[in-house]
Amino acid sequence: SIKQPRVLTKSSTAVMSLSTTILSMQRRPPQVVDVGVNLGNKAFKNHWRDVVQRSLDAGVETLILTGTSLRVSRESLAMAKTWLRESGKSNLLVTVGVHPHDAKSWNSSTERQLREMLEDPLAVAVGECGLDFNRNFSSHEQQIHAFRSQVTLACELKKPLFVHEREAHEALIRVFDEVSATEGRILPPIIVHCFTGTESEAMTYSIWGVGIISALRASSVKKNEELRCARSSHVFGHFCLTKK
Repeated sequence: SIKQPRVLTKSSTAVMSLSTTILSMQRRPPQVVDVGVNLGNKAFKNHWRDVVQRSLDAGVETLILTGTSLRVSRESLAMAKTWLRESGKSNLLVTVGVHPHDAKSWNSSTERQLREMLEDPLAVAVGECGLDFNRNFSSHEQQIHAFRSQVTLACELKKPLFVHEREAHEALIRVFDEVSATEGRILPPIIVHCFTGTESEAMTYSIWGVGIISALRASSVKKNEELRCARSSHVFGHFCLTKK
């Protein structure tokens, strides 16, 4: 037999209370989470606390510091720990990873060090990792190796991926395909930052369940038009890396 939905009938007070709660939730403004905060630059060394506090005062509820190398990931995690200790709040979080620009630094101990940092509850995602075939500060082979290793690590730890992609769409999708083809591996939630591609590429990400949180293109009117089309097709959305 089909179960009928349970209906509140015993207390009109309970019904009114539930209705009030739902209405309150509907009126509440959406939570603002900045998932790409770059405070690792030495320019912020002496006043990063002020930057964080101004963001919170402006309505941002959670900030996620971007790890782009072992050093920056370690320093960002130290900031988050300091903020937690001083403020008592865990609204400053971090990603831990190696950016494609720094992929040339990847060695046999890199993954172990990332893994150790990702054990901290303030480290909520793997990244910023990915592929950048525009600037090529690291070779394509170095980038792909470091990226594949980090995607595999994210799958193993069940951590979201914060991905950088610039003019490397096909190679990036190929890595996703190769890693997910391994038995037992399921890709975690993924967001792509620094997207510079076409509407078709954006739709491919959508099929993979990948969210796009930023787009960049200043060199081509045609490309700008393609990005506008991608935005209008509702591929772009809001994604949060914080733990529930």
